[in-house]
Order: sequence, then C-alpha cells, then structure tokens
Amino acid sequence: MPRLVLQLASLSKGTLITCDPLLTLGRHIISGSEDKAIRIWDAETGAAVGTSLQGHTHYVLSIAYSPDGRHIVSGAGDKTIRIWDAETGAAVYKPLERHTNYTQSVAYSPNGRHIISGSGDKTIQTWDAKTGVAVGKPLEGHTDWVWSVAYSPDGRYIISGFGDKTIQIWNAETNVAVTRPLEGHTQHVRSVAYSLDSGISYLDPVIIPFGSGMLRLVLQLASLWKDIQ
Repeated sequence: MPRLVLQLASLSKGTLITCDPLLTLGRHIISGSEDKAIRIWDAETGAAVGTSLQGHTHYVLSIAYSPDGRHIVSGAGDKTIRIWDAETGAAVYKPLERHTNYTQSVAYSPNGRHIISGSGDKTIQTWDAKTGVAVGKPLEGHTDWVWSVAYSPDGRYIISGFGDKTIQIWNAETNVAVTRPLEGHTQHVRSVAYSLDSGISYLDPVIIPFGSGMLRLVLQLASLWKDIQ
C-alpha cells in the first residue's frame, strides 16, 4: 500500500521533519487505573495491546502520550513520574522523584522536549523528557493541590488548575506567573485545557511551525488519506 509522507519545515529551527500522518490517526488508547497499571488498547477493535505497564506502587492518576507517540508519561499517587516506551512497555528511566505528595497531572510540551507535573504538594515541576532530570525550580504560589496542568499549543505557557479554586498561567521558560490568578470557580479546579485554534486554513501549504501543536492540516490530510485506502 502506498504511504503518504509529509515534510514539515520548522520555521524557527530551520530543519525539515518527515512525518507519516498515519501515526497521528489515533491507533491506540491508553488508560491509567487505581489498580496501579497502565494499559494500551487498539482504538478500532477495543482489544488490549500487549501486557499492562507495571511499576507504580499507588493509583495512576494521569497519563499522556509524547507528541511523536513513542513514549508515555504517567503520574501516580506514589509521588513519582514514570516514562515508558510505548512500543515495548518498558520503563525508560528510573522514577522521576521530587514531589512530596501525589502526582496529580502530567503533560508533554508540544515539541516533546519537556514534561510538566502538578502535585498535591502545591507545586509544578518541569522535567527534561530525554534525561528525566528536573529542570529549574518548582513553580510555586498556590495554597492548595495542583489538580491539572497543560501546555499552550505553542509551548510558551503552562496553565494550571488548583484546589484553591483558581487557574494560573505561567511563562514556560521563566516559570513566572504572567497574570493574576483567574478566579470565578467556587470549588476545586480539577481540569484545564487550551484551545487548538491555529488560524491555519486547510488550504495553506504544508509548511507550518513544527512544535507549535497546530497540526490540524496534517491531521486533515491524514484523515482524507485513510479514507481513500
């Protein structure tokens, strides 16, 4: 079967990245459970893929795929973060340890270089995704648990939701809050997310800033390609 391969030009880095859009079509689903395990599922058939990923000693509270789909990151009630090989299910590093309470939320940066984790210890930590080493000091400033963290699509900002009923936006490079806390909720903020609005037309050329998180054109073309196979 012929394969459609797209080349994405990184306007900021001056490099060319070859992308097989079939890898972005959502072939698999991952799930984390209070049984301390992570499982991979075939998104089309619903069948379990391989054996469960084992290693956490407490509830798995958050999981995410890396942007290239090669790795899985997980956060758990054992206060650790783990990085897994998505194909083999093997742990890539020793557990990432710095938090002193549950790791409630984890997320990859759009370019896959960093991981962020939010914890019941009221902090957010940035990690180097390749080495597993903590990057800089924790983001601090809230008076209750961090329930949810997410990167902006361009990777420049981090948003977090807290048990103190607020949302905070941070500069991902400097770890400094860029606004006053967003207030309005009357209970814990347990989930946050950025929109994926990119302003890119589906008729635009397939030359877009890789790492911006705005790959809707690639997904659209990949979907069309899948339909004609």
